[in-house]
Amino acid sequence: EIELVIAPASGYILNELTVVGEDESPIAVADNKFTMPAQAVTVSATFKEKPAVVVELPHTGTFNGKDEDYTEGWTTNGTGKKRDDCIVIGSGENLTSPQMNLSGYYQVVITFTGRRYGSFDDSKAVVDASIVGGSSVGTIDITNGSVGTVDGNITFYPTVDMTAVKLVFSCTNATKAGSDQGAGIGSITITGVTAPTYELTITKDFGTMYWDKNWTVEPGVEVYYGNWNEALGCIDLYQYNGSVVPANEGVIVRLEGAGSATTTLTATSAEADGSMVGNEFKGSVTPIARNTEVNTYVYSKSQGAFVRYVGDGDIPANRAYMEVAGGAAPASARMRIVNAATGVENTNMNVNVNKVMIDGQLYIVREGKMYNVQGALVK
Repeated sequence: EIELVIAPASGYILNELTVVGEDESPIAVADNKFTMPAQAVTVSATFKEKPAVVVELPHTGTFNGKDEDYTEGWTTNGTGKKRDDCIVIGSGENLTSPQMNLSGYYQVVITFTGRRYGSFDDSKAVVDASIVGGSSVGTIDITNGSVGTVDGNITFYPTVDMTAVKLVFSCTNATKAGSDQGAGIGSITITGVTAPTYELTITKDFGTMYWDKNWTVEPGVEVYYGNWNEALGCIDLYQYNGSVVPANEGVIVRLEGAGSATTTLTATSAEADGSMVGNEFKGSVTPIARNTEVNTYVYSKSQGAFVRYVGDGDIPANRAYMEVAGGAAPASARMRIVNAATGVENTNMNVNVNKVMIDGQLYIVREGKMYNVQGALVK
């Protein structure tokens, strides 16, 4: 029996192995072995490029140092040492993950488990996680005071171009490269987090929203920010001109053509791309006690308008509200749409809209709804 030793070049794997007798008859090959016939034979091998190992999240890479057992697709730069149940990387050493697609996730969490080996410069070693060919996404410190197992987490927000990336983990401050001093990595788990959503109820044309996350303005959704108009005693609204609403901003939300409905808001890791300069709406992601030193206006779903909040209870979470200084204040405050993407501007301006006169009062009709001259919705 003849056993063949196959040694593909780096980056290639065996594609096909054939053995043919001198009389051109094929010889059976199993597990790279064949029985030598009573004639000369020709052995042929073809190779193909090794496919990239692409993993789905969540994915855990484990590194058993004693047995040199790495999860498939993980590689080192050749200098990492084996110790206990870890691979130890010091300065100049690294560990690289297999290829993965991160762009479909809102957030990625890296969980690190390992051990400390040796004493480090500046009292700590630093394990850095970076995109191969890109920038760092975070670090984990392993201090000289660490005893036993070391745990850490790195959280980052992937970008849309991270469709086929690798993460590389390197170590600094552990200066004895090539020795067994450094960060002992036992396992690394990479988890993708899907985008959070929020169900917002629109009542009588409007709803209010405050979120601690950037969120996407979907088609058919109008977003307004605003401030208090002292002269008119009302809230001026300005339509937001971006496609991503910034986190920690109170806003008014309206659905085109829907007086009352429910819409799903989706968080995004994309940057906000519009301006909300001068926005005076506030909010909180948890219920919050109102400030009794000012007048607080909240949107009333039953009245379809902002009303002065006089109750003893907390302002609900994720609701936009506005605080107005001063003693006397109206019980309710109308909203005046000062600008909109449709081109309806302050009604004192000469704009191309439908106007009607009823009982001596001028009204504006837009999309089947009527507004008074201050921009407040009439019906």
